[in-house]
Amino acid sequence: MKTGSISLAQTQDRLISLKHVASSLNTVIAIPCEIITPKKVAQLHPLVNIHDLVGLALPTAVSRNGVQIHEQTSVSHVSVQKGCVAAIETDRGQIKCQYFVNCWAYELGHAGEEAVSIPLHACEHFYLPTHPLNEPLASTLPMVVDPDGRIYICNWQGGILSGGFEKNPKPLFTEGQNQLEIRNLQEDWDHFEPLLGALLHRLPDLEALQIMQLVNCPESFTPDMRCIMGESPTVQGYFILAGMNSAGISYGGGAGKEEEGERASGCVVLSYHLEAAKWLQYFFMISPTDQQVHCWAWLKNRLTDNSNLTMEDVTWKCMALNLIGPCAVDVLSELSYAPVTPEHFPSLFCKEMSVGYANGIYVMSITHTGEPGFILYIPIEYALHVYNEVMNVGQKYGIRNASYYVLHSPRIEKFFVFWGQDLDAFTTPMECGHEFQVKLDKGMQFVGQEALLEQKQNSVYKHFTMFILEDHDTDTDLWPWWGEPIFHNVCYVGKATSSAYSYALEHHICLGFVHHFDEKTGEELVVTTDFINQGEYEIDIAGQRFQAKAKLYPFSSFSMHHCCKDEMELSGYQGSSAD
Repeated sequence: MKTGSISLAQTQDRLISLKHVASSLNTVIAIPCEIITPKKVAQLHPLVNIHDLVGLALPTAVSRNGVQIHEQTSVSHVSVQKGCVAAIETDRGQIKCQYFVNCWAYELGHAGEEAVSIPLHACEHFYLPTHPLNEPLASTLPMVVDPDGRIYICNWQGGILSGGFEKNPKPLFTEGQNQLEIRNLQEDWDHFEPLLGALLHRLPDLEALQIMQLVNCPESFTPDMRCIMGESPTVQGYFILAGMNSAGISYGGGAGKEEEGERASGCVVLSYHLEAAKWLQYFFMISPTDQQVHCWAWLKNRLTDNSNLTMEDVTWKCMALNLIGPCAVDVLSELSYAPVTPEHFPSLFCKEMSVGYANGIYVMSITHTGEPGFILYIPIEYALHVYNEVMNVGQKYGIRNASYYVLHSPRIEKFFVFWGQDLDAFTTPMECGHEFQVKLDKGMQFVGQEALLEQKQNSVYKHFTMFILEDHDTDTDLWPWWGEPIFHNVCYVGKATSSAYSYALEHHICLGFVHHFDEKTGEELVVTTDFINQGEYEIDIAGQRFQAKAKLYPFSSFSMHHCCKDEMELSGYQGSSAD
């Protein structure tokens, strides 16, 4: 049954958020969604109190396909042989299998010969089902979500099912308990009282309805509110589909299909490495924070049995310190005995050197912002000393501590891609403008080489592009976040992956991948430089489109020290063609 849902807004900020969501649903995911008035809500759901609402979003629900579930069956152990899933043990006997999908999570991940770490935690979740109304509600009644009130309301078997997410959730500790023992937990009306007040405000008729019970059941949440999906990096054939953050029903169909596709076809990840000379036996490798386990497993699985190499995770031994800006060279020069000017220390180089009275520090001539500077990997015992020395010497240069979002803006205006936000394991250097970092003609083979050679010959199906908003007023118009739809000659071609205000250009900038779809068939075509450089672009921000100029390369003057905005060729936004 297609019922749809209504998301309510009690504040203008919430309405802006819903407009962003509606824009993405309509264009990116192709789920019809519209902003409606409170009066329209009353027509769609006559029981809802609308007097404090400012606006709403109404997406249409997709059809649901049922699945068969064998309940009352507990999994106690996952058998692993030679690093692969072999069988599972249940309270009804053993099941031999080649693949296993863990949808429960943390404790079950440790129930096997090889532990699988799953970063999530369960909380108690409360909801209220009522008995059927004297006049049952229409089966087409939409679900109501009130993010400001932290509650939801939906039709359920002729009655109402309502619940919410409190500000102070109760953690659920399940160590040593069977899965079947924690399905139904004890009621806690005192804890539920704030949500009950919000429900009675939004649905006054709830007070007169007959409550069946206050249901308390476990719900798992992840630290970053992202789902955990895919094959475990430590056990082959062990898949994870958990941490849905109470959106399991919504995500279930698509997540299950994605998981099955990955299991059936295998997850093809293009990875790149350099073959070092035989005499070189020491590598210092850096991975993104959220890819630490994955990178470790990838390397470990590719070490041959007769390899003389050993691996050690030294994350706990080091601290990373970013020294960023035009004066970074001056500060580091005063603290080190080695020359660090660009002539002696080119970009993307790494040196082991002393800083202050500390030695054994790995210094890389690169930053996460695209600005001049260095990253210092410091032994943990020297971390405070080096930081204090840097701050003391840097005072005369105007040094200041900077937060994450301060670094966010300069890296975007420098067209600097970011792992986990712009890039993922399926993005190749050819697609994000980093082909210059891959040496295809040095006479050595590496993983992913054939795929890159094919892309070089036949071009790519998406290309990372910078967009400078033109007719956007920073003071009055809504700002882009990320995920905004991108249009090329009125046709949808992709979505923004990052955005920020550029203080150098005094314009908002969006980064994102441009695709090329056949207008008649929808078939994905190769993306050429000419396709990107020709045509008109628009960025949809919460339902309003703004003109934008596309650029394939960063402004060259950005890489120069002491550059100013007047020196930049602001009239030439359009990127030039280059082979």
